[in-house]
Amino acid sequence: MGVWKVTSFIRKEVESGKTSLPYGEKPSGYRIHTAGGHVSYLFAAADRKAPTGSMTDADRVQFYNTVTAAAGTYKIAGDKVLFHVEEAASPGFVGQDATYTFKIEGQSLSMATTIGKVEFLTTYERLE
Repeated sequence: MGVWKVTSFIRKEVESGKTSLPYGEKPSGYRIHTAGGHVSYLFAAADRKAPTGSMTDADRVQFYNTVTAAAGTYKIAGDKVLFHVEEAASPGFVGQDATYTFKIEGQSLSMATTIGKVEFLTTYERLE
């Protein structure tokens, strides 16, 4: 439980081992787990730029491609977090279940999940 600030987000292709940083070297965002079993997260690229005038379709595409968010419910089972997605920035995730392996060391949280042929590795710093 708690409020966690994202410190890294790595995308890894399972077959090739190729990694990428879709939100840059210093992503921004938070993950919040409540005592009542709810969770939400939002990650964004730290270098996102505000539009210089009226928002264009190109701006919207850039914003969509540099942010991810989801909310739902969770349960803990050993070293696993079972996350049921009830809402997400990407409609394809709504209704999905994801299982994360997690580890807490001091004020740091690391989480890993595999979706299809891609593994996501995320680290966080505890805020509260």
